Amino acid sequence: MANDQCSKESNCAKTSEEPYLLDSSTFLSEEMNNVGEFRFNSNRHANSSLRFSNNDCTVEWIEASQAIWIPIETKAKLHSGKWSLEFDVEWMGTHQIGVGFLLDWNIGPDWGFFGYLGSSRSAWSYDPSTGDIVTNTESVHGNLPKFTGNSGVIGLELDLPKNEIGKFTFIVDGVRTPTKQLPKSGAVAIPAVCLLSRGQKVTIRNLIRLNQDKTTLPVRNFSPIPGHRYFARTTNGAIQFTEFGINSSLIDPVTKAWTRVVCSIERMSTNSSRIRFNGPVNTTIRSNLALRLSYDEAHSWSVSRILYSGLSAYSDIAIVGNGTRVALVFENGEETFADRIFVAIVPASWIENG
Repeated sequence: MANDQCSKESNCAKTSEEPYLLDSSTFLSEEMNNVGEFRFNSNRHANSSLRFSNNDCTVEWIEASQAIWIPIETKAKLHSGKWSLEFDVEWMGTHQIGVGFLLDWNIGPDWGFFGYLGSSRSAWSYDPSTGDIVTNTESVHGNLPKFTGNSGVIGLELDLPKNEIGKFTFIVDGVRTPTKQLPKSGAVAIPAVCLLSRGQKVTIRNLIRLNQDKTTLPVRNFSPIPGHRYFARTTNGAIQFTEFGINSSLIDPVTKAWTRVVCSIERMSTNSSRIRFNGPVNTTIRSNLALRLSYDEAHSWSVSRILYSGLSAYSDIAIVGNGTRVALVFENGEETFADRIFVAIVPASWIENG
């Protein structure tokens, strides 16, 4: 997508500080748990010719503009692990389009002199109209899969270790491209798109953290000190659990006839630093089914919202709608906690604003 003209909406940062690429190996604990939000940064384009929808996970060029292209970055800052995500190009038309990512600098991402995705040496773009991977205005790999029509899905896998050189792979309508290396270790990646024609529309979806180093299991507590959930943590994919204890923030009902209750835990796809948990919050009876939210890898649960105040027991949770909604199935009833089964779908914002 080389072009001698620069979009008026390109991102240009000015600072007296010497620019350097961010290195996740230097992050403090708070930074390690922060990967931003998996949605487009609509704040940068509040008065532009773009329309954002689907909780800012979809962007469409709808109005005439003097810009030749419009670059749009997300609020996500992915690092310290393996990630996968998808760009659903809902309409491309007959023009070029770019999807990919930029590396984050201390002064913000570098869109390059021309201001499109793939214009700088720290940004990579896939163009499904030509079948090229572009960086620093040049195609570094061509003759790759193209869309056969005006739409298609491009996956992106990012391997971003803290202390090793990272790498990435595009998946175009199910076909994997050759894996490319990043310039340095500890890279922080910002997914982004670049629209080159009015009418083009892209949705980002299905952000998943692969092979995550740490897993937490909240389990039923049969210890001599009941009333709260027990936890176990692993850092090697559940081969061995090395941390155990009682989580005083998570209530576990204790009754004479029943042995605790099965609950559910789920990591958000839009923001992997947020973990949701659901279960009763009454210490003596199975009632008051609540949704809980953790920002620190399930060490504490700072947000709690009661979803169902009556008798309720076993439940399961799933993240749906590109992370914008939470779906639950749970037992409940008037006379007992298992008279019937309900399905509820609530906005993720309802929990976060609790």
